[in-house]
Amino acid sequence: MQQAIRAHQRTSFADEVHAFFNGARLRGIHTYEDDGESVRGAYYFHKWIEEDPDYYIIRNEQRLFSENAQTIIERAGEHDLLADIGCGQAFSGKIAHLLDKSNAGYLAFDSDRTAVEHCFREAASRYPERPRYRMVGDFLKAPIRLSQYGRVFPVMLGGTITNFGVDGIRTILRNLKPIVGKNGLLLTHDANRNPESIVRAYNHPLFKLHALSALHKIKRDLPTKGFHVEDWDCTTFWNKSTNTADITFFPKKDVSFEIDGVTYDFKVGHPLVQTSLLKLPSDVFLAIARQEGYDHHEPIPDHQERVTAQHLTLH
Repeated sequence: MQQAIRAHQRTSFADEVHAFFNGARLRGIHTYEDDGESVRGAYYFHKWIEEDPDYYIIRNEQRLFSENAQTIIERAGEHDLLADIGCGQAFSGKIAHLLDKSNAGYLAFDSDRTAVEHCFREAASRYPERPRYRMVGDFLKAPIRLSQYGRVFPVMLGGTITNFGVDGIRTILRNLKPIVGKNGLLLTHDANRNPESIVRAYNHPLFKLHALSALHKIKRDLPTKGFHVEDWDCTTFWNKSTNTADITFFPKKDVSFEIDGVTYDFKVGHPLVQTSLLKLPSDVFLAIARQEGYDHHEPIPDHQERVTAQHLTLH
């Protein structure tokens, strides 16, 4: 059986890991994409999904911004800064299209310091004469405040806001309010009417390697004893009843290990489930936005209507 979790303060990632191994059904233990052999699954998965027709989000979003950058910048009005909220590591394919049509400065904002540094360096390389800023923060935990940078136009790309569920969407929209000026903000979400089309992508063997890279992150970032990634496997499937992509991790043999001072014992096949993707319909998202004080303007869809850029302003 598992020992009690230590009472002293731990990092948020450690808390997330302990909750997972204690049986909590998490929204996800985030994978990482640094260098090294341990993340080859994540690397090849991202290479693959950019071409696979069943995993359309990244490719369609890149096309949307390539074709509509001028329209989006016109909607942004006068602004001193494009704030890339949740910047991730896809700088050149998305936000760069907007910066090419704008004279504004750039701010990279994400809870992942590695992602922030990546986007900051990319901006410095492509736009050396412009003001550039970086900030590490979590839009699920606290309001974002950027008044020191002048007129800010926030953009939240990646099509992922609906992944956070109803409560998460509410929290994000509330925490964005302090940086929303008169011209509003722009965010993208997955607008595909048929979520079944993503099932094949999530059942692809490369996604399994991508999912397992979360275990490599545990071994990299936390003190462990007897914890071996090769002792684990996982399966992925689309849960129709909850509209989620679920990943079930399980040990391939009886295991006993220690993570961050806590000992865990699992029998072979013991299931630990995390949810990596939640898809809510567009009308649900927009209804939440209206309840939170936002007005919805004409969206900018890609031509296949799979990804939509929503322009929202405050009442």
